[in-house]
Amino acid sequence: MLASSKLCRPRAAAIAMKSRAAIGVARRLSSFISHVGSGMSPLETFRAAIAAGTIREDPFQMAALEHLDRVHHELVGYTPPPPIPPPAASKKEWRGPKFDKYGTPIGGGTFYTGVANQKQESEGSLWASVASFFGGGPRADAKKGKVNELPRLDGVPRGVYMYGGVGVGKSLLMDTFFDCAPVPAERKRRVHFHEFMLEVHRRMHKLRQSQPELGDPLPSIAYDISSSTTLLCFDEFQVTDVADALVMRRLFNLLFSNGLVMVATSNRPPADLYKNGIQRESFLPFIAELQERCHCHDLASKSDYRMMAQVNRGARIYMHPLDDATQQEMDTLFTTLLAGTPAKPQTIRLGARDLEVPLAGVKKKVARFTFAGLCGRPLGAEDYLRLAATFHTVMVEKVPQLTMSDINQVRRMITMVDAFYDNSVKLIISAAVPPEELFKPDGPSGVGLNPAGDLLGTAAYVPDTRDEVFAFERTLSRLNEMRTHAYLIRAAAGGHSLAGNAVPLTIFAQGSLVSEKEARQLFSSYDVDASGMLEYEEVELMLQDLSERLSGHRNLMCQQVEHALAMLDADKNGEVSEQEFVDYFTGRPLSSIEIFGAEQTDAPEIERRATRRVSRAAEAAH
Repeated sequence: MLASSKLCRPRAAAIAMKSRAAIGVARRLSSFISHVGSGMSPLETFRAAIAAGTIREDPFQMAALEHLDRVHHELVGYTPPPPIPPPAASKKEWRGPKFDKYGTPIGGGTFYTGVANQKQESEGSLWASVASFFGGGPRADAKKGKVNELPRLDGVPRGVYMYGGVGVGKSLLMDTFFDCAPVPAERKRRVHFHEFMLEVHRRMHKLRQSQPELGDPLPSIAYDISSSTTLLCFDEFQVTDVADALVMRRLFNLLFSNGLVMVATSNRPPADLYKNGIQRESFLPFIAELQERCHCHDLASKSDYRMMAQVNRGARIYMHPLDDATQQEMDTLFTTLLAGTPAKPQTIRLGARDLEVPLAGVKKKVARFTFAGLCGRPLGAEDYLRLAATFHTVMVEKVPQLTMSDINQVRRMITMVDAFYDNSVKLIISAAVPPEELFKPDGPSGVGLNPAGDLLGTAAYVPDTRDEVFAFERTLSRLNEMRTHAYLIRAAAGGHSLAGNAVPLTIFAQGSLVSEKEARQLFSSYDVDASGMLEYEEVELMLQDLSERLSGHRNLMCQQVEHALAMLDADKNGEVSEQEFVDYFTGRPLSSIEIFGAEQTDAPEIERRATRRVSRAAEAAH
């Protein structure tokens, strides 16, 4: 499923690759690109991978690749113009806000006090004051002139904005384009849009605190970004937050004016961004600029490649219903993940506040939450991203069936799953219902419920929740993928194993003999789906780690993996049991490269084993 560089894999195995889900193919394509060398365009890479049987052809993806290929070729030799420097800092000395007799700040402008001067209030509204605080708004634009008219950017490559439903391959296309992009690594960046905007808000806050004389911090931030970045690639481009909407209009006007090239994926067409948002008309100029600077392409594929994946037959990653048996299984799995090490409450520091983790391994990076504790509190993208950076496995218990009455919890769950998925976190859930029944938007509504559930407490700003209904489809697709064997392999390849066992470095040392205990520990570390058997991809992951320890690289030929699997698999059933693994490794030094001996490969036996894997894949699909 997640083999890398299958250029020489037998034809039967190539058929198996096509019959299985195309999840994780981004990693395979990345390995493919490394294997065949750089210099190819995204379209050339896809065509070569299709010919090799690494991926299947999708006409909708191929249509999108035509646009990405155009950007690729235009980026060759492209050097952005010098960015527009920020305006000089004001020389006026600010004496601080004035206060009335009740201690309420007055005067000084919204930048300093959060409230407008009396003259300003006569010109606008609360919205104008809020907009001024973020450095935007109608009056700010009027003072600066035609802020929304981009200069003619002759010679600047026009980016691509790809949108479409869940699981249609947007991230795969983005990965391939980014890996192939002829831009120095230090001048191209790929980032989740939530994470990027959090970073912008932090930088704005820091500049306002440290250099209040700068006034609007956005020109300085845009200058810094443009000075270091030629190509900016965004995953999951979406706008639901009023603070983001206010900042984006001016920030991207400056970035585009500086010649930055943007490629983005989204579930929404540009016209639907920030749909029904507060004072959306002030956001519309950004949409016009986006359409001017990016070709907007509808990736209208009908295939959901995540849903095509088969859930692994081993460990239960999503457990239901909420009964004693499920609770016992969660307790047992948590104990297994800790591997005999203690767990206790922990605190994660987030700027000026703390994020409490009710229970987490002291030595193992495993955390345990209730759904109410993780999504029933006012947490946001920053919290979930920090959890993803801290823990490789997160257990979330007692997830109820959600309706419109729980719209805020639904929004947080969408954000949480996005953060965990993008960072390859293993998410283990116990829930009241199966995944496909988790969110019932047509369920009962609470008395007096604001249907939008918006932060400002009035339905007038966001009159419906259609965006959440749409976004949860992606969440469901991702939850299903996160349960698959391929996703667990991808997460394990990031440096963690589901079993939570850190294999002692001494096992990998030159000349060290492996004991039976160490062999079982090694097996457990690579049995990432806890099925009790090592499959092809798990053996490949182990060999990549061994190769890195012994030779300093992770490059393998597919014959080497097949040869190792043949040597370990004593009963020739296509999988390696724990006992077979222990019997082979006990008393041997891992420094022995006997299992890498691809030249001893029995080709007919490899073909027979590949054919058996095809048969098993077909049976699983039915």
